[in-house]
Amino acid sequence: TGADEETAGLLARVYKDIWKRTGDAADARRCRDTYLRAFRKTQGYYTGINAATMSWLVGDQVLAGDMALQTIQLCETARGAARPAAV
Repeated sequence: TGADEETAGLLARVYKDIWKRTGDAADARRCRDTYLRAFRKTQGYYTGINAATMSWLVGDQVLAGDMALQTIQLCETARGAARPAAV
């Protein structure tokens, strides 16, 4: 993940704040698209779950479900990798 995901996440959050003030669907899509690009580049769970949420809010339930599933799988993989080996 790293700094690129964090930077993109911050930018997406700015777009989300703008959308919350304006109510303009284009601002919501800009926010979602920024999270989505970051997720596709970094495979980070933060941008993944936010891309899923914003996809749902802009009316793309299919993409929202897909993104949520991908994010859950990433978290499960990370959790499994973090477990100590059986002795």
